[in-house]
Amino acid sequence: MLAVGVGALLTGCTAITAGTAEPDAASLTQDTSGPITAQRVLGDFHTVDPCSLVQVPALPSGLSAKLATVDSIDACHLTVADSAGGRADIDVGELEFAGTEQPDQAASTIQLGRGLSLIRESPVSGFCDESLGFADHIYLDATGTDNNTDSSDDGAHLCTADEQVLRGVATVLAGRTAAHRDFPANSLNSVDPCSILTPAFLRTVGLSGAKPTEYPGGHECDWRGSADADGLRLYATFGIGKAPEPVGSSDSAATLAGRSSVISGFALTSTESLCSVETVQIPYGPASDHLDEIATVGAESPTGDADQVCTTARSAATQIWRKLPAKQ
Repeated sequence: MLAVGVGALLTGCTAITAGTAEPDAASLTQDTSGPITAQRVLGDFHTVDPCSLVQVPALPSGLSAKLATVDSIDACHLTVADSAGGRADIDVGELEFAGTEQPDQAASTIQLGRGLSLIRESPVSGFCDESLGFADHIYLDATGTDNNTDSSDDGAHLCTADEQVLRGVATVLAGRTAAHRDFPANSLNSVDPCSILTPAFLRTVGLSGAKPTEYPGGHECDWRGSADADGLRLYATFGIGKAPEPVGSSDSAATLAGRSSVISGFALTSTESLCSVETVQIPYGPASDHLDEIATVGAESPTGDADQVCTTARSAATQIWRKLPAKQ
């Protein structure tokens, strides 16, 4: 694990007290050019390049950090490794509207200046999620995951790493705007997943009255059956990755709406089952990276019936695949 190493990311930095300004970010506290809004510094949320916002932090001896291979449209993947082989991953850049998710009751807020704020969440073992808030109530997330965690790890070092990266993003955006990527016309970037599933369809799968949860980037959408987190949930995500293939007994290949698809479904417990359906759209980036745009539709059910939840996921995927642009 990287509890000591990643925790050392902030070695030598001045401690911050909640409610005070960041002492080493004079560009935030002394600049009088007005509040920093996401709309102003990020521009078109659909095409923003999250890696243009990230500064790879300087690390103590024995640690290395680098930007990893792109695996998301909305987030930049940073890996931190130590000489013993431990590794932590930080994904930074996904945007959310205020109120998209229930805030952590123990969350605290640090004002950075010019309308920017750092929202600290309570860590859990091997995981921490923190956010940079903009003056127009858009939030940019950083999520840290320790791939070598053990039962003694409380996740605090990951929050330290998230915070370091988000402070770097704030400093970058105090001085310039984000870079953007160009997507071809047949990219998944041209489709809003929240606009596809109709109220009539949602009724057929037991989600009568469900409203879509939208995200600023426009590459994902959630539909829930109730305010209760334990209810049926559908989601659609457009991302980047390796072309999916069936690899286990819970995976199968199918053709849905004329598209080759991979279905993965299983029951976690007698009261929870999951199923996802994936299809490839078009290649992404250099051919040597072997990456594609991937559309994923999934369902999570408060039952242990994997077959039923996969029926729901397949049905939703069929509706969404029909609305995707032609590959050629």
